[in-house]
Formats: sequence, C-alpha cells, structure tokens
Amino acid sequence: MGVEYAIRDIVLAARKVEQSGMNVDYLNIGDPVQFGFQPPDNVKQALINSINNGENYYSTSEGLLELREEIAKKENLKGLSITADDVLGYTSVSDTLGASVNFASGTLTTNSATGSAYSTGLPMDAWRMISIPAVLDETGLSNVLDELGTQDNSVWRVFRYDDVSSTYKENPVDLNTAESYWIYQKQEDNLLLSTPSGKTGDMSGTALTLLTGWNFIGSPYPFPISIDLDPVQFYGPLTYGLSGESWSPELTELDPWNGYVVYNRTSSSQTVTLDPSVTSAGLAARVDDQEEGWLISLMASAGEYTDPINTFGALETADNGLDWHDNPEITSPGKTLSLFFEMEDDPVALQYTSDIRQRDNGLKVWDVYLSNTT
Repeated sequence: MGVEYAIRDIVLAARKVEQSGMNVDYLNIGDPVQFGFQPPDNVKQALINSINNGENYYSTSEGLLELREEIAKKENLKGLSITADDVLGYTSVSDTLGASVNFASGTLTTNSATGSAYSTGLPMDAWRMISIPAVLDETGLSNVLDELGTQDNSVWRVFRYDDVSSTYKENPVDLNTAESYWIYQKQEDNLLLSTPSGKTGDMSGTALTLLTGWNFIGSPYPFPISIDLDPVQFYGPLTYGLSGESWSPELTELDPWNGYVVYNRTSSSQTVTLDPSVTSAGLAARVDDQEEGWLISLMASAGEYTDPINTFGALETADNGLDWHDNPEITSPGKTLSLFFEMEDDPVALQYTSDIRQRDNGLKVWDVYLSNTT
C-alpha cells in the first residue's frame, strides 16, 4: 500500500536540491526556531497566557472562529466579500502541498546542479540549447548571462523559437522559466554560468503548456526530472549536442541547464506536468519497435556533423498518409546537416525525420533529401 504525506514527502525533493550545493532549511514541519527565527515578544507572552489559562490545545481544522471573524473583517475593508467560514475563498488545510527552495545570487551554477548537462561548462564556437533550472528573481538576458558581458553578436548570441512564424528570433529580452533557448558564444571554452537569486520550481509540480507544433522546453529544477509523453500526441523530447553536432534520440529525462524540443502533433494545446518526486533515466521506448513490419534506419555525416535519427519502413498499424509514426525534422541555427523525407499530404509542408507507411502488398517508393550547409 502506498502512503503519501506531503509534509514529509517534500523532504525527498529538498535533499535533491541540497545535493546540488544549495543550503536548505527544513521548515516543512513548522519549527523555525531552530533556524534562528524567533516570534515577537507579544506573541510569546500570549502563548504563556494561553498555557496558564489552559487554552493550549488544538483548534478545529478550519481554525478558531474568533480569529477567522477578525480576518474576514480586515479583508472586507479592502472591498472583498468573504465570511469567517471562507476566509481564503476556498477550503484551506494545514499540510504543505508544495514549496520552493530559495537561493542566493551566484549559488546555482552550471557545475553545481546535480546531473547538469554542462557540468564542465558551455563549449565555445558551437550552438547549444540551454534552459534555466530555477525561477529567477531577475530574468533579463544580460542579467542572467552576465559572464558574457555586454551583448555583442560577434561574441555571443541567444535565439528564441517563435511559434507564430516558426523561426528563430535573436536575443530575447528575458529568459523565461521552463523555456529553452539556443546559445552561441566565443567568450571562453567550457564557460561556466551562474544565475541571479531565485527559487527552485514548485516541488508539487510544474505544468507546461505545449502548443501545436514545436515547443522549446526546460526544467525549473536543479536536478534531473522524468518526463513521459504519449508518442501518439507528442514527438520528443529531443536535445542537441549530447554527442557532437547532432540531435539526440527521444529522451525520458530533463537535465538541469539543458534545453529540449517537443513536437505536439495534436490540433490544440496540451498540458503536461513535471513531477520532481519521480525519477528515471534513459531513452524513450519506441512503440513502433513492438509492431509487425520492418524499419530501416539511415544516417548522414559530414565531418563533425551527423544526422543519425532517420527511419523509413512499413508497419501494420501505420497509414500510408501522415500519422503519428511520422516524426518532423528540426534543425539547429548555424551550420546544419539534415537528411529528411517529405509528405505529399502534409498541410504544413514540414520535413520529416521518419516516413513510416502501411504494411501491405503495394509498391512503395521513398524519396530521401539531404541538406548540407556545413
């Protein structure tokens, strides 16, 4: 039988944060005095008086009626309309359902976060994907990347994916939580980054809204986070540069500081939740590997650039037209090597990294294209 208790369960997530080098004060059980927090003298005296008067007992779950009435009076002076039975506008409970861990400026770095994608720093003269593994107090581009100095395209650049135009826009104003970006820098090889002050993502979970098409995502936690997406609805997550100048296979884990892409195949936005209490690692299991049929993988290479994730074939459950077996191709900024297929009935005219058709007796011909700007 599985038992969950939020006040104690949060300790597991806090210990992960602690392992990344941050100092954690364990206030989850409501004992701040041991960390140097003292109540005001009048509160102490009120407690003494309560003990002397025999009033030191647990109240009802909703709290003392007299206190709730006073709270309601105070809040109603602000123009609200609440009652003593509903002082927060909803039923309240005392358990800690989720919390974040605060940290000082310079504490969170690319080599301090557990499982960081850039524990040795960012490479020079190469495009890489990054995200900020936290919720920062300051999100301005130059504030977050102050190690790079004043923004100068000849020294460093950052690209943000624009879902409206499906193009990259350079040097965004802010680096947003749970969003990823492309970065290119010639400042220093193995460049280490640190962040301004902030806090970790909510330990009860972080919701991501995935729009139709490509989404650039990241994790707001300074330790690896599991992600398990339905392959019928999504393709990914993928990342770039794990092994040279190439895209990764589909993954099931988001590492701190790394950036990822996910393609939403559906016609509407979907919400997925990152749960920091769940851990696993590795590559995503390919559903089509378990189906009847055949698949052939193709790889292209040109110097240090490779495009290893390309597949064509025929499966019993696949359609000859566009379906969830057919995954779109995405390219990085700068020099690229891309091997791809095109689909005749594709309404958005994308390039595809896989073209899987129905297993039948019909003759099938695949046209394969290669783009090389290296």
